[in-house]
Amino acid sequence: MKSLFYPLILVLIGCTVSCKKDRQDDAVLSTVKGTVFSPNGNVRIRGAVVQLSTDNKYKAITDASGVFELQVPVGNKSLRVYTGSGELFATDVNVEVVEGRTQMLDTIRLAQTGSVAYFEGDYDNMQEIFETGMGFSVTRLEPEDLFNVSKLKQHKMIFFNCGEIPGQYIYDSPADFVTVQKNVKEYISQGGKGLFTDFAYMYIGGTCQDYWDEEGGRLANVRNNHVRKSGQRVNVSLEALFKEALLPLSDMCGGFEGMSTLDRVNVKNSELAAILGKNTVDIDFDLDDFVILEKRSGFKGTVLLESSKLGIISFVQKISKGSVLYSSFHNHENITPENRAILEWYILSF
Repeated sequence: MKSLFYPLILVLIGCTVSCKKDRQDDAVLSTVKGTVFSPNGNVRIRGAVVQLSTDNKYKAITDASGVFELQVPVGNKSLRVYTGSGELFATDVNVEVVEGRTQMLDTIRLAQTGSVAYFEGDYDNMQEIFETGMGFSVTRLEPEDLFNVSKLKQHKMIFFNCGEIPGQYIYDSPADFVTVQKNVKEYISQGGKGLFTDFAYMYIGGTCQDYWDEEGGRLANVRNNHVRKSGQRVNVSLEALFKEALLPLSDMCGGFEGMSTLDRVNVKNSELAAILGKNTVDIDFDLDDFVILEKRSGFKGTVLLESSKLGIISFVQKISKGSVLYSSFHNHENITPENRAILEWYILSF
């Protein structure tokens, strides 16, 4: 009897677990529909994740109109709505799911859960899309804050807008330029998220050797592996100048395209392609001299947009605890709705 008793117990336990699992799998489901908007209600949030808070098996993605449809078990449920990693943009919605009835939710507004800041740009203002366009809150940082890494760390994400900073430090004070790159590297490596546009590549990387035109005497003219200003040599090598760069020259370098242009590029990210509903998109480079990246053997990023003519247009890369997203095109006065939608997605993808 004893030899039969224990196998019988195991069979009964196995049946109990199996039957319980079957009951869970056979849960009565009903449909929940809704639309996700930005805080001010002006922007429909594309590509947001909507899932049952207690079981991510029940999950949907908002479409190009911010609409989702999700089947979940009946009862009082909590839905988690978020974009990107969910660290910066997320909200919870309670809903009573009734059998046999589609539950239409009121407008869902995506919430901001962490501090976001920006550095003013000469040619870009991503904060306008973020604050005015979508209704999130953002804090302005001043150039001197680049020298205070503790100030940077107060914010979960920072917009580094296209402008003359930090490039002006290259020839005004190369030592200050190195310090700025070092601080930005520390901010990102310890968990910060940075969105860098066009000339702001200089916060994280270096210029390609022999790319600058000496006639302009602009940010930095590079010849013979040294930096020049208006034809005058600054006594610092590229290796020394970019020694603290988040993305070393062995990964990639930045050069400049000399004319504004409209270029059809390939969408390399499947989520972005799904939101846009296509695999190619026209990007409007409205200003002359935008940064074009030269990818090298050490590159570890993921390309988002790429042009057969111009190369990498945008990429994202995880670095230690943080991440960077770089885009060579940015916000401008006559930006197309499609290009603006891409920039909105960039912001919310962190």
